[in-house]
Amino acid sequence: MTVADHEKIKSTSSWAAALRAAEHSRADAFIDDSLARLLCSPSDYDEITAYPAAPTGAVVVRARLGDEVIKREVGNGVRQVVCLGAGADTRAFRLNLPGDLHYYEVDLPGQLASRDAILANNGCVTTCTRVPVNVDLADNWIEALSCAGWTPRRPTVWVAEGLLYYLPYQLCDQLVDQISLASAPRSSFVLDVPHERFLMDEYARPYRLFLERRGSPYRTALVNPRSWLLRRGWTAQAYLSHDLRAGRCPLLPPVPDRLLNYTDIWHVTARHPRRRKA
Repeated sequence: MTVADHEKIKSTSSWAAALRAAEHSRADAFIDDSLARLLCSPSDYDEITAYPAAPTGAVVVRARLGDEVIKREVGNGVRQVVCLGAGADTRAFRLNLPGDLHYYEVDLPGQLASRDAILANNGCVTTCTRVPVNVDLADNWIEALSCAGWTPRRPTVWVAEGLLYYLPYQLCDQLVDQISLASAPRSSFVLDVPHERFLMDEYARPYRLFLERRGSPYRTALVNPRSWLLRRGWTAQAYLSHDLRAGRCPLLPPVPDRLLNYTDIWHVTARHPRRRKA
């Protein structure tokens, strides 16, 4: 991908921030993210909500699910989080994470600097140790992560939120292979990715064309993310919106119908099994 391609994909994080900010402002908010408003503008919200097929509710749901996975694993003693394609992520600043936790944010060189400056100028600080890792995920990012202090021998919470959509399938496959090989027992993984139907849905065609015109098309979609992860040693659960409506995701409280305005986006949680005893 060119620098221009990266910039177009980076700008999608402003949409995510705008949607989280709008949700946070509601009396019945499903996500608590008071910092998101600092990382977007009204035009970001107007741009993404102009297309009815845009999976806007999925952005809010994935944010809440990621929060819940991190809080659960931190409660279980995990002290490493790696957020891939961190973009406008604010969790290190807002989840009141323990001081001995290291929160690694992996993104392209220069991608996090503007967000960090905005949050710093607004007096935002972290309770955990936040470590930016400036590297392209197409390069040797595991080595860069290790050099930044991440320890493969310790369990990790991996977060790939709003990321796999925009990467070529081959790179997604490579990325998940790398994560799987680097994961210690008791590691967890939370991600979202379109179902293949989304790439063929006629209703979503205007939205897909909009993404293509602006240079940030959806490139990867999966029919069955559970099997995709299973063959790499993960035990996974995957949920579409009808599963959430039926209350099948135990990590989430009842999801408001107003957020379930999408059908073909997967929300996935996975665990890396413990090593078997000899």
